[in-house]
Amino acid sequence: MVLYPYKCLFVRFANADVVRGSIHIINLHYFMADDSMKDAIKHEVIEHLEEEAKKYIKKRFPEMYDTPMSTRPKESRLERLALPIAIAFAGLFVGIGLILVAVLGGDGNSSSSGSEGTPTVPVAQAPTDNVPVPSGSADNVPPVTDDDHILGDKDAPVKVVEYSDFACPFCASVHPTLKQIVDEYDGEVAWVYRHFPVLGTNDAAEASECIAELGGNDAFWNFTDYIFDNQATAINAASYEQQAQALGINLSSFQECVSSGRYAQKIQEQMDGGADSGITGTPGNIVIGPDGSAYLVSGAQPISEFKNVIDPLL
Repeated sequence: MVLYPYKCLFVRFANADVVRGSIHIINLHYFMADDSMKDAIKHEVIEHLEEEAKKYIKKRFPEMYDTPMSTRPKESRLERLALPIAIAFAGLFVGIGLILVAVLGGDGNSSSSGSEGTPTVPVAQAPTDNVPVPSGSADNVPPVTDDDHILGDKDAPVKVVEYSDFACPFCASVHPTLKQIVDEYDGEVAWVYRHFPVLGTNDAAEASECIAELGGNDAFWNFTDYIFDNQATAINAASYEQQAQALGINLSSFQECVSSGRYAQKIQEQMDGGADSGITGTPGNIVIGPDGSAYLVSGAQPISEFKNVIDPLL
């Protein structure tokens, strides 16, 4: 897979369906174009989306622009998550393996650039001789505990910890891939779901925690399937309540749990843990080996990319 870093992004200034549709249209035009036209398409997309994204961030988070960097709180959530908020949606050209990753420039914005004008893209490197290379900061990933949501054998030697956002269309894209990994590796790989809601509010994440509290682990995973399968229409309170009832959960108990906000701290802690582990957007996946070594696989990668990291660990 060839990866090209661009100073470009798809941010959620439109709804998820519009973004997905735009990607498909761009893909079609790209594949039909000759080489010179391909370059023109990429240039136009990059230029337009960067400008639109900057407008969105400045309007949505004015304090990022109006507050001097030196006076911002060191541990400000907004500052720590400035890049994930900016990344939001990255355009994925599946057929040619081209990923456009958001790296905003300009005053008041965080950047993962190694040097000015040269963005550093946080992606999974193709392992040399099938031996994965540790990602460094991924070694800081919080350990998997009984409080985590785990699909598969909790004692599996390899675990894929996904930092995800129910509103992220690329999280919806990778969801079936991770389910396939659990099925194919049959007890050797478990999937751990953690929250990293950077595209909107915590509502869906908190609802999922209440589902887990009142319905158990299976209910939680059924809820995630429902949300990602129906993402365009399922991100709302009425939908959460409907699904809770469909899973046999008492509606009043569910409503009380959600309104209490008792899972807000857990979600914040998971976001902090993800940021400390090098997660800069969703989906952010960390593969943990039997010896505790950790490897970052960023984005909605195909199953082959995950296997390149997993297989040498088994």
